[in-house]
Amino acid sequence: MTNKLQIKEDIFTHEYLWRSSTYLFECLNEESSYKKYIPTLVTTYMAYEAFVNFLGLSLLPDLWIQEKKTFKGKGIEGKLNEIIRVLPEFSWQKGEREYQLIREVGNFRDLVVHGKVQKNTYSAYGNDTSEHYSFEHQWDFFLEYKKILKVRRNH
Repeated sequence: MTNKLQIKEDIFTHEYLWRSSTYLFECLNEESSYKKYIPTLVTTYMAYEAFVNFLGLSLLPDLWIQEKKTFKGKGIEGKLNEIIRVLPEFSWQKGEREYQLIREVGNFRDLVVHGKVQKNTYSAYGNDTSEHYSFEHQWDFFLEYKKILKVRRNH
């Protein structure tokens, strides 16, 4: 006869996402295309967001019970401000390079996740190939191997 077991477990989403982003990152090189850069950066930022939520739930469980309602319209900045409020010895350095880099990747994430059409207008000389098309996008700034190295702090 088998016994029925009651199982409780905690799954740390940020850890799964970080492992996924690490795997994707390890598949990159300087010749990689945006097809690899985009998921690497998005998954890295998702791991960061999930880690912020993990910290919030760990440090401020009563506040995080209704996380969506509590932080509606405040975004990740609102969440970070609450977490930092309970960490008196933490020195908030918003002007520093590391924080600004995370903000940039957050902007990249917003461009990708919200998926708005970008309309470009420019002049070009036609020819038989597609070489006259520019295919430039706002996110091109992020889609460089060196930028991803900085984001992953392996520079």
